[in-house]
Amino acid sequence: MLAGTFHLLCDHMPKVWKKVPAWLRAQIRQAMFDCGIDANDMTPRDVKDCIEYGQFLNKKHPQRKSKETS
Repeated sequence: MLAGTFHLLCDHMPKVWKKVPAWLRAQIRQAMFDCGIDANDMTPRDVKDCIEYGQFLNKKHPQRKSKETS
């Protein structure tokens, strides 16, 4: 389930994922490759939990607007 959450963050929530320090992102990605999870192994509840957690993180740490878009 943890790998599913990180997959959701790094592939579907790049604004949140970019807030994770680069060295930690690299370690997480390596751990994901070492302990890969097949999406078929996740229950619909697991997927829902991952999405809800990602949405919680996105609300807790909203992406700041850049000066270029202000």
